[in-house]
Amino acid sequence: MASALGFVSPGPSQDQVPVPQLPAWPSRLPQDQPVMNNGSSRSSFEDQALCPICLEVFRNPVTTACGHNFCMSCLQSFWDHQATVGEPLYCPQCRKSFPSRPNLCKNVILEEMVTCLTQAKGQKPGSLRNLAGPRDVPCDFCSPQKLKSVKSCLQCMASLCEKHLRSHYEDRVFQDHQLLEPVWDLKSHLCRKHRKLRRLYCRTEGCCVCGTCLLEEHKNHDTIPLEEERARKEVEVKKIQANVENQMLIITNDSQKHRGQVAFLSVHCPAPSTLRDSQWRVWEQAETGAHWAWTLGVRAGAQKNLSTFPPAPQKLIQTTRDEVNACFSEIIQEVKQLQGKVLDFVEKEESAALGKLGSSIQQSHDRLLKLEGDSIWLRALLTNRSDQQFLQAGPAHRRPRPLTPPPDAPALPRPLGQFGGPAPPCTQEVPRLKHFQAYMDSLEGTNCDEKQSFLQLPETLAELRARLRDVGLSFINQLLLKGIKMNSYEVLPPVMDRKTLLQYYCNLNFDPSTASEELFLFKETHSVLNLGILLEPYASGGPFPGFKQWPQVLCAHGLSEGRHYWEAEVSNSWVCLGVTYRRSPPLSGRPRRSIIYLLGRNPYSWCLEWDSLKFSVWHNNTQTVLQGAYHRTLGVALDCGAGCLSFYGVAGGVSLIYRFLASFLEPLYPAVMVSSGASVTLKQRPEVEA
Repeated sequence: MASALGFVSPGPSQDQVPVPQLPAWPSRLPQDQPVMNNGSSRSSFEDQALCPICLEVFRNPVTTACGHNFCMSCLQSFWDHQATVGEPLYCPQCRKSFPSRPNLCKNVILEEMVTCLTQAKGQKPGSLRNLAGPRDVPCDFCSPQKLKSVKSCLQCMASLCEKHLRSHYEDRVFQDHQLLEPVWDLKSHLCRKHRKLRRLYCRTEGCCVCGTCLLEEHKNHDTIPLEEERARKEVEVKKIQANVENQMLIITNDSQKHRGQVAFLSVHCPAPSTLRDSQWRVWEQAETGAHWAWTLGVRAGAQKNLSTFPPAPQKLIQTTRDEVNACFSEIIQEVKQLQGKVLDFVEKEESAALGKLGSSIQQSHDRLLKLEGDSIWLRALLTNRSDQQFLQAGPAHRRPRPLTPPPDAPALPRPLGQFGGPAPPCTQEVPRLKHFQAYMDSLEGTNCDEKQSFLQLPETLAELRARLRDVGLSFINQLLLKGIKMNSYEVLPPVMDRKTLLQYYCNLNFDPSTASEELFLFKETHSVLNLGILLEPYASGGPFPGFKQWPQVLCAHGLSEGRHYWEAEVSNSWVCLGVTYRRSPPLSGRPRRSIIYLLGRNPYSWCLEWDSLKFSVWHNNTQTVLQGAYHRTLGVALDCGAGCLSFYGVAGGVSLIYRFLASFLEPLYPAVMVSSGASVTLKQRPEVEA
């Protein structure tokens, strides 16, 4: 039903087609009121009857899945342009994208309405069909709507539609005018001298000429029809265009690596600061340039690369910060432990000194108390008036005894006083004097010598601080020499001629032990051919597990140092030419002919692929579609030291197709994959080219 009404069929993925966007019509009108006799209603419908692209009345109108109407030719031209520049298809009005190119069908109902409108305005329905489209040559005399030209007049220097061409047939004045098929920009195609179209190209002088010019000033010159010369030039221009776009693709992929390294260095991209404004401006300009490159068609080839990037590893700067913080935290902890040991030593010394001072103070205090008691007793003795008692306790009769009587000595009887009471203390304690020694016991004190305490501790601490500072500065100076290493490399190699590459030419030979069973090797011609005939079942062995699942073969010797270059002739079929490590993922548990063992579909191989339609490069199962036509001879240049693998198209000279930049950690073995019916021949360097 949708196709019958002229709607768009957007593809099998869309089940429903929306109702076409038509102008609003009243459901019921008075019988005496003709349709569209209202000026405002007709004006509104006239606006809706204009194509949003060409702003003219619809010609073969179509309706998109989103409900918008366009001229079929206008919408087709718009989508052709999008496909050319590599942009996804979308509606020009609402920007809704389509997964595939919709099949356009004429909206018959809308066309009938437009026809009614034009008839109401006094125009012929057929005139709309003759309006000039984007690909038509417009009439130079029509205004304001340009009709499609049917002829161009050399004498009038103009292109004419059917209406304005009628005078050339009816009026005798124009009967001698020469009419041609419509020509774009007629004036630029016309020879000013002979008033004829310039249909030839003079290779001798590099200009376009007419037939009469060929008989006069361009006589005996090398001329060729313009169409043939354009076809030849187009081949050259397409080669240059393919080379330019491939270089843009290389730079774009390299920029992606740079952005990945920016993410690798920092946890997140901080807001631009005063110190980083210039770097951010450069990055923004690079992003703008990359976007411009995508719009030229490069994005379609590299989009898969962006979607298959592996997750970024742990950020370098953040990891370094964590290591620095952890290291200095440990150093600070160890220094604090040393500080605690020194403080513990100071506290122990303090406790020991205080203990000694306390003991000395206690001894002095005890001696002082005893001496005070003896002093009081001696003063009492001196005040005793009894001569007998004084002399009995005097120094002459005192024996060398302890100052106090023994504990078991009997208490002396206390003499009575004059009136029967107790005698004075000196009289009672007179025998005590006998216990005084002739000399006093020695008493030693303890003193703190501040000058000799913690001898040279400040100097030792100062030396420790100085040594720590010197050692720290020494290590920091070493660290400052080992920062982030930035290596310069060539994103695009300098222009190289084949003669220079041949200086590094190496003759290669296939290794029969690594060839798949469906391949035929020819030792004399260094060729490999796949006839699509499997004489023996697939073997599980080979140079590494799974390699023989595909029609592949390695060369005999690996390349690990220096520069190397080789060439191969390939048939116009599906072939892969590249290098690989002599290992691959394990075979266990994988199905037969797993894609991971094909060249370029794993992390251990890099290859250039020609699938009989286009070139692609593969690495780690990531495809990058390239521009360029088939080359019978392909060249491969390997620089192991620089980590550079380049592919060239060889046709007289060499033209760069693509360049890989990687770190090659193992010897690389040249390898080829040859599909059924295809062949590859390794060229041996001729002696004349040596």
